[in-house]
Amino acid sequence: MLKYILFCVASVLIAGQKVGKTTTRTQTFQSQQGQGQLGQGQQGQGQQGQGQQTQQTQQTQQTQQTQGQQGSQGSQGIVGGGIISRQPTPAAGSVFLNYNDTILLLLDHQSGLFQTVKDVPLPELRNNVIVLAKIAQHTGIPVITTASEPNGSNGPLFDELGAMNLTYVPRQGEVSAWDNADFVNAVQASGKKTLIIAGVWTSVCVTFPALQAKADGYKVYAVMDASGDYSQMAFYVTLARLTQAGVIPVTSNVILGEIQRTWNRPDASQWAQFYGDMVPNYKAAEEQYTRAQLAALGKAPTAAQQANAPAPTGAQQTSASGAQQTSASSTQQASASTGP
Repeated sequence: MLKYILFCVASVLIAGQKVGKTTTRTQTFQSQQGQGQLGQGQQGQGQQGQGQQTQQTQQTQQTQQTQGQQGSQGSQGIVGGGIISRQPTPAAGSVFLNYNDTILLLLDHQSGLFQTVKDVPLPELRNNVIVLAKIAQHTGIPVITTASEPNGSNGPLFDELGAMNLTYVPRQGEVSAWDNADFVNAVQASGKKTLIIAGVWTSVCVTFPALQAKADGYKVYAVMDASGDYSQMAFYVTLARLTQAGVIPVTSNVILGEIQRTWNRPDASQWAQFYGDMVPNYKAAEEQYTRAQLAALGKAPTAAQQANAPAPTGAQQTSASGAQQTSASSTQQASASTGP
């Protein structure tokens, strides 16, 4: 009986060990199977990720190709009314004036104040102001003029400027034009956010409104040679103050060049005239070049011919007038090819 009981117990133990081994093997198999499925899932995710990366890469390449095609198609951009062979990036384009967003403010160019200017020769100052106004009129840039107190010793606007039919905003004695409500309203009404400012004195009539406009969020250029001050000391101190405040100091020829941007334009001869008007020495160079070109073509009279020619009368004057007009047209066309 005892042997039988021991035999049963041993059978049960052996059976339990077999069941345990079977369970362990089953669990191991299931674990391995789960790991395999997980690996397959990860592999599928990896393949899906690779597919997404490939798709993104293809999209990026297509976008770059499209942008390149657009850049190629738009390479002959239009700036300032002319054509350039490469369209600048937005960052590169933003460093220059956008004349569509620009207004010219000519402040206190008054005959009395002109007599105190010592840092710029008066003929040069007057000339630069007039040429800037003409450039603005030619390109459709709005122009506002003003005078602080024209009835006093400061005097009215100088004659050439007053005769140009520009918008004039009177003030009520404010030293800074930016303290006058009508003036600021006129600027705001233009919708322009870039201001080109010139005036007399630079240290006061230009600097005060320039600093205020800059603080109000405008981009401000100060044209130093279309402005004037009573001393070189005032000029240098003012230049430093404007620069430290973020106002952009420039000269008149820079404004001309940034608005023009290219000679590849239908009105090139007009821009050549602006250069000649602004810089008399440049105009002399243009005349010399043009005369040489006409002489090479046999169209210009020699000095001896001019000295010995009789004074034209009647029909000869009419013929000479026509010849002068033809020569003037040829001069403008030739001048356009000599610019900076």
